[in-house]
Amino acid sequence: MSTSKKFLSVILIFIISGLCAFLGFSYLNDTAEKFYLLDTGGHFITNVKDTKNLLKSDIAIKMSDKNQHRTFEANNFQVRDAIIGVLRSKSYDELKNPGVQETLKDEIKNRLCEVLPGDSIVDTYFREFVIQ
Repeated sequence: MSTSKKFLSVILIFIISGLCAFLGFSYLNDTAEKFYLLDTGGHFITNVKDTKNLLKSDIAIKMSDKNQHRTFEANNFQVRDAIIGVLRSKSYDELKNPGVQETLKDEIKNRLCEVLPGDSIVDTYFREFVIQ
């Protein structure tokens, strides 16, 4: 095989490899699940049930549906009210429990699904959680 044919073969292999890599990456990128983060509008400061203590938290909601994300954004006052209701329902002893954040995440998700029906809430995140 001549040198020029070997050179062309190598170039062709690089081109085909690059094209396959590009198409594979494009396919993976298109099929990757997309998420939308709902900012709940700042801190929550609520009183703790039956005490003079305060709970300060900052919460974000991870969603999988863009349209439902828009609905939640447009109805942020209902989202905040639902979250405040869940937070205020907890006693000081419940809030001191080490697993309280996981419990609250589930309760917030369930309450939000009651207020604004849908199943696109993937997770709830506490960016801040302070009891004083």
